[in-house]
Amino acid sequence: MVMPGVGFDVVLSDCLARHLKDRLSSATHLSLAFYGMGRISHGTQATMTMNVGRGGAIRRDGKITGVPSAWKTREIDFGEGVVKTGVTIPWGDVATAFYSTGIPNIEVFTIVPPSNLKMMKAARYIGWLLATGPFQNYLQKKIPAGGPSDAEREKGRTLLWGGSIRRKRQQS
Repeated sequence: MVMPGVGFDVVLSDCLARHLKDRLSSATHLSLAFYGMGRISHGTQATMTMNVGRGGAIRRDGKITGVPSAWKTREIDFGEGVVKTGVTIPWGDVATAFYSTGIPNIEVFTIVPPSNLKMMKAARYIGWLLATGPFQNYLQKKIPAGGPSDAEREKGRTLLWGGSIRRKRQQS
């Protein structure tokens, strides 16, 4: 799906989730990932910063469940020779894809630079500090004003990946 000039939001990944459900109607697990290849907006950076130190979320057995920051990583092949390490994040699809698909187990991954991944993992231990008002103010002031220019948005791309599986229940 190509939508030039449209910002990335949960709508596109939710469409992918529905497509996967249509192809494997008995799916019990859904994994989605995205890789933004371009500069992100000021607002997205501010939201990401506000969530530093608060951990992550997945959907397990139909319920949104808190997990530690950078709870899981996995190699993701986006095609076109692009293979990256993704990390779980509390993205909106953890909520919305359940209603679009009925799949009870959902994880969402994104690609971050290795230094950011280290910070996300460190947040497991010092998240309480990163979430405090003074530290949040400091981080928010470090975000550059503005966002990508029209030319940068035109060149930017976001790759999506998704997979769904059906796991058999264990017999007791």
